[in-house]
Order: sequence, then structure tokens, then C-alpha cells
Amino acid sequence: MEQKPIEMQSNSKHPTTSIPITFRFFSTLRNSAGTGEVTLTVQKGETLKNALKSVEVQYLKPNNTAVLNDTENQLEIGVICLINDVDVNLAGGLSKKLNNPCTITLISSLHGG
Repeated sequence: MEQKPIEMQSNSKHPTTSIPITFRFFSTLRNSAGTGEVTLTVQKGETLKNALKSVEVQYLKPNNTAVLNDTENQLEIGVICLINDVDVNLAGGLSKKLNNPCTITLISSLHGG
């Protein structure tokens, strides 16, 4: 089932172009999000961290799940984040600016035994 993009609030006061960002959830994050994929519309130039915060608040926090550790300014332990199938650490980190439509994959490496 195709989902309609959700508009993300931007901190910017200047008009910019919106771009669609597709988030894919795997493992326990899929269960927490209640879906395997969502598309958010973000402002061109928004940081990866802000886009992750938005998807976290809308889809994961209601189920007590987090992907960001804000006190450490990093991903939570056990969360793997890929941008267009490239590890976020190789693609510019959480401060990477999102200037083009892309797919962000979130995988939890933590699971039951």
C-alpha cells in the first residue's frame, strides 16, 4: 500500500524546495513503526538528524522506541542507518544535508535470543 508523504516542519524561515525522503524499517523497528516504509517530505538542505527526529517522533516514540541518542548526538546503540544503502558514517554522519530524494534504511541489530 503506497503511503502519502507526510510534511515535516522545517526550522528554516527561508522558502526552500521540498524533497521526499523514504524511510525503510527493519527488524524490531518495523514492529515499532507499525509499517515497513514511510515517506516524509522535508525541506531541501535539512539535516539527517532532523529528519530522523521527525520520523522518530511520528512513528517510533509512541511505541517507546528511539533511533537517536540526543545526549550523545549519535545513533542509539544497535541502530544501523543507511542512506541509499551507504552507512551513514561514510555518507557524512548525522549532520549530512539532505539535498536530493533518498532512501534512509533503519535496522536494529538488537533482538531477542
